[in-house]
Amino acid sequence: MRFIFLLVFALSGCATPLETASLHLSASDGKWKSAGGSERGGRTLAEFVPQDESINDWSRLPTIQFIEQKGVSPLVVMDQLRSAMQSRCPDSPWQVIQQDPTSVLYEWSIAHCGNNPDEHEIARLLKGNDGIQRVAFTQKGTELAPSEREQWLKILSEAYVVKDGQRVVVAP
Repeated sequence: MRFIFLLVFALSGCATPLETASLHLSASDGKWKSAGGSERGGRTLAEFVPQDESINDWSRLPTIQFIEQKGVSPLVVMDQLRSAMQSRCPDSPWQVIQQDPTSVLYEWSIAHCGNNPDEHEIARLLKGNDGIQRVAFTQKGTELAPSEREQWLKILSEAYVVKDGQRVVVAP
């Protein structure tokens, strides 16, 4: 059995439907609950946590985010995110796992960096017609177990952009 997190962002009341990302999680991924979201400055965010955790005290955090940047490639957005991260934590390893003209899959981690908790994240940026979708899985700690890393690489690789219930086709 598969659960589908299809996020309809806060502006669903608008006349124009918004793009979002479809992120498929199987029952073996654990039970997730919405931990809230936000909308500000052209960015919309939805976060999920395990059923027995909260946004203030989480161990694992799947995220779906919309970044309103039309005409910008996912690689450019990833470089912006990397620059911001490495300005805070210069020794943060960051690697691109896979890329094509409409998406980039990458991972990073931080350890022993000021007040920042140790974290490991795998994320994918997907180009849509309205902007960039970011789907991610973050875990507290310095690294993911190999089996969990492979599981999340698969889940994030299968994510796609939808609008008005239809899969979005984007020209590279």
